[in-house]
Amino acid sequence: MSSEDRVFAAIETLYDAAIDKARWPDALHAIIEPTGSQAATLWVLDSSGEPRLPTLITANFDPAFMKEYLDGGMVPLDPNVQYLVAHPDVPIFHDGMILSEREKDRLAYYDWHGRHSDTRFRMLGQIHPGPNLQAGVALHRTRRVGSYDDHDLDRFSILYRHLQRALAIASRLGSLGAFEHFTTGLLDRSPASILLLDESRHVVYFNRNAAALDAASSLPALPRAASGTMTGSSS
Repeated sequence: MSSEDRVFAAIETLYDAAIDKARWPDALHAIIEPTGSQAATLWVLDSSGEPRLPTLITANFDPAFMKEYLDGGMVPLDPNVQYLVAHPDVPIFHDGMILSEREKDRLAYYDWHGRHSDTRFRMLGQIHPGPNLQAGVALHRTRRVGSYDDHDLDRFSILYRHLQRALAIASRLGSLGAFEHFTTGLLDRSPASILLLDESRHVVYFNRNAAALDAASSLPALPRAASGTMTGSSS
């Protein structure tokens, strides 16, 4: 398969993953080779409190390493996560733009990372679908292969345009659980009583304030498809 064919195949897989979250590992594997990478991750970043990654899907990473990254308090220490939180509107970047190798060598995070993986360099593309919420893909290279540069960034920008659309579709469809959690969490924090109805006037979601009114029998009787969660499109 030519390099051009691999790019087209990667683009197709990104759109498949947008509507079926089970395909994201396939999409990550598909974009590794065309970008000269050795591993990849899909992440959703919630920065409403201490930065956390409620969704992290990986390709070519040891699951035990990823578990320690998520559960061992390393996410807030990751300089790339810190940069993402501070720059939610930067679409694509590589870590050489934010840190020198000398600076990396002085950070405890990279000392920890180097004990678990030979990946050293990252290139990231993200979208910013709402307050305190970002999602994107990180591509990883080993020391042996070398760092990303501006030429890699230019090549990645072709894939990024499709990644951006695929993530936007996933956000709209709620095909990544963290997006749905963000949407319902935002509605729950609203002081208003909110109900969402489908085209048949079934209640597909109501927030906490609406649930409290319902418990007090203040809401009109409406047929319900579900309560407390989103189950489909609303009108």
